[in-house]
Amino acid sequence: VLPILGVAPGAKLYALKVFPAASDSTSEATIIAAMDRAITLRHNFNVGVPANGPIPPTSWAYDRSISFIKRDLARVKAKLAEGGKPGGFTFTMTTNNIPINVQEAEVIQAQLAEAGITMKIKLVDSATLLSDGNSKSFEMISYQWSGRPDPDGNTYQFFRTTPGTSLNWSGISNKEIDAILDKSREASSQAERKRLFSQLTRLLQEELPMVFIVHPIEPKAFSPRVQNYDPVPDGMMRFK
Repeated sequence: VLPILGVAPGAKLYALKVFPAASDSTSEATIIAAMDRAITLRHNFNVGVPANGPIPPTSWAYDRSISFIKRDLARVKAKLAEGGKPGGFTFTMTTNNIPINVQEAEVIQAQLAEAGITMKIKLVDSATLLSDGNSKSFEMISYQWSGRPDPDGNTYQFFRTTPGTSLNWSGISNKEIDAILDKSREASSQAERKRLFSQLTRLLQEELPMVFIVHPIEPKAFSPRVQNYDPVPDGMMRFK
């Protein structure tokens, strides 16, 4: 058996909505600044690489000049005070009732508690998770996306303004983001598309519709008899 490991183009992420606790992105900013992705990844059995956006480091569109949002408790306290919540706030995170998700949620819960933020955990089955996400009936919710080889499949349907049911669970609607996503579909040059996806990633770090946790490893195992198969680490099998 020949094991092949590849970083999946998708990600484990959490969609966020603007909470009643603040009228701007104060709550989202404090949640993200209070989290340590490296610690969270270790509780995912170290299977994957930390994510700083929707595009993995194995993609041609990945921009290594974009920094991760690092844990900064001093910044968290400053943002809480700025948003009129110096004592923190309480919100609920919805996730699947499976061991690894429960463990991950408890790790995040502990990290936020150190910053004075109380996160309640709502455990649901997969059908309820999808229903809550599609109806936007959540404050923070987990989502696992296997990803697509082209970054369009990991961005457009998640962040383009879309009425009704879609994968834009956060409900983000930003004209600048919409324009970038539309241009990324019109551009024929890979260099131009990379520039646009870099702009998008920077904007997502400002708007904070999602917390990107990890790009998982997509393992495959083959018999040595299998020849001329080029695996794409997105969970899909492609045969010619």
